[in-house]
Amino acid sequence: MRHFKLPIIVTGITLLVAIIAGVVVVTSIYKAKISDREKKARAEMLGGGMAIGVLMIIFPF
Repeated sequence: MRHFKLPIIVTGITLLVAIIAGVVVVTSIYKAKISDREKKARAEMLGGGMAIGVLMIIFPF
């Protein structure tokens, strides 16, 4: 367990930050006065970007 402590902590913090940031950004996209098609496109880009960001942080562990 000693060797897995840091990776577990980093993964937990990263996922928590990603979820909070995702909810905040999706809320702002939802409230924006743009077309539904553009909202969908922005949400898709957000999901891809968040996934790549989280993977880049937790991959080294």
